[in-house]
Amino acid sequence: MDGGEQHNLTAVSNYFFTGKRQVGVGEKPRIIFVFSSPGAGKSTRIKPLLEESFATKPALLEIDELKAFIPENDTNKVQTADRWFNRILEEAVNLRYNLIVFRQRNMLMPQQTRKILQQAQKNGYQTEVCIVALESTSRVSVPLRISSRASSERFFIGVFRVAP
Repeated sequence: MDGGEQHNLTAVSNYFFTGKRQVGVGEKPRIIFVFSSPGAGKSTRIKPLLEESFATKPALLEIDELKAFIPENDTNKVQTADRWFNRILEEAVNLRYNLIVFRQRNMLMPQQTRKILQQAQKNGYQTEVCIVALESTSRVSVPLRISSRASSERFFIGVFRVAP
């Protein structure tokens, strides 16, 4: 990683974590992954409800917000965003921040998610997954598809929450 990229990554980290505090040693941090289709209500309906459920204000990690920090001349913005997102997320877990991680449905990457959830559990986190589905058929089928995919990848998902 060159100096310019490190500078940008530091700016992104400051953006996400300014005003947040790390969870103390005697407390159990939480991480919630939120998966949904675009426009399903992650920001307008789900985010406020989840934020209220934390004793310590969580950091909200959204890849779309991270993309604003990537230089215009970057020819691999998707890969850069994913690489930065993962580095920031791994570091946040190691530092014991409460976290809400927003990902779109097509960004469910079981190996990547499993690695983060395992790291979080190793650091004493309570881990959860929230799936936001819009149609009544999705409310049943999305959790089942993700659950079976998760089972095939052998990683633990703590809780399913499905928005009505």
